[in-house]
Amino acid sequence: SVRFNTFGNVYVQYQIADGLTFKSSIRGNFNTSKGKAYFTEKFGWGKIVGGRAYINTSQGSGITTEQNLNFNKTYGKHRLGATAVYEQQQTSFESVRSGGTGFDIPNVNLDNLGSAKETIINNTTFAPRALKSYLGRIQYDFDNRFVLNLSARYDGASIFAEDYKWGFFPSAGLAWKVSNEKFLKNNKIISNLKLKTSYGETGNQAIAPFRPLPQTDSNNAIFNGNELGVGLSVGNIIAPGLTWETTTQVDAGISLGLFNNRISIEADYYNKETTDLLLEQPIPATSGFDVVFTNVGSLVNKGYEFAVNTTNIESENFTWSSSFNIS
Repeated sequence: SVRFNTFGNVYVQYQIADGLTFKSSIRGNFNTSKGKAYFTEKFGWGKIVGGRAYINTSQGSGITTEQNLNFNKTYGKHRLGATAVYEQQQTSFESVRSGGTGFDIPNVNLDNLGSAKETIINNTTFAPRALKSYLGRIQYDFDNRFVLNLSARYDGASIFAEDYKWGFFPSAGLAWKVSNEKFLKNNKIISNLKLKTSYGETGNQAIAPFRPLPQTDSNNAIFNGNELGVGLSVGNIIAPGLTWETTTQVDAGISLGLFNNRISIEADYYNKETTDLLLEQPIPATSGFDVVFTNVGSLVNKGYEFAVNTTNIESENFTWSSSFNIS
C-alpha cells in the first residue's frame, strides 16, 4: 500500500492597540492512500476461485479557519484578559473498494479488474463533516490572590438534524492563592497554598456523518425467475431529537507546597456526569431493525484524587525525587 500525507498552516497577526491583538489563521491537511492485494490462484484462499484481487483507494482532507481577538491589560492590582474566537472546521473522507475473482490470463489481475469473471465487491463511501464554533473567555486576576475564569462556547455540528445542531457549553473557575496573603507571606513552612473550584460543560458529537438522518440501503432482487432488479430499502430508524452528548463536571481541591515546594500535595474532589449518551439502543426485531441510535441514559463518575511529590535530594550531580498518588 502507498500513503501520502501533507499538512500546512499560515496566519497573520495584527496589534490593533495596546493590549489588543487580532490573529487570523488557516490550517489544512490532505491525505491519500492506495492498497492492493492479490491472492494467487495457485494455492490457498484464491485457488478455489481462480484468484482473488482487491483494490482500495481513499482520500481525506480538512481545513480549519480561526479568527481570534485577544485582549490583555493590567490596571494596578487588576489584570484582565478576554478572548473571542470564531472557528470553522470542514473535513471529508471518501473511498472506493473493488474486487474480483477468476483470472484466466496469467499475471493480469490487479492491473485489470475488468478481466475478472466475477465482481465480488464494489463499494464507495463519502463522509463529510463541518463544525462551527463561537468561543468567549474572560480571565480576571486581583493582586495575584484571586483568579476568576469564565468561558462559554456555542458549537454547531453538521451531522445533527436541522433543529438540533447547536449546543451551548459554559464553564467557570475560581481560585484563591492563600499563600500570597499577608498572613502567609514569607512563611518558612508553607510556600504555596491555593484553594480552587470549577464547573464546566463539554459536548460530544463523535458519531458517523448522516447517522441521525434517514438512510437507504441498496438491495437486489430476482424477478420473473432470471431478471435482476436493483432497488432501495429503508436503512435505519430515526430517533427524533438526536443531539449533543453533554458532560458536566464539578471540581474542588487544594494545592499545598511545603519547604520551598520540596513537598507538593494535591487533593481534589470531582463529580462528572454525562447525559444524553450517544448510543445504540436495542429495539424489538419486529420493527425490522435491531437497534436505533439515540440519546439514552447517563453516566456518573465521582471521587477523590490525592497526590504527593517530594524532592528528597537535589544537588549539582544527583537528584532524588518521589511521587505517590491514589484515587
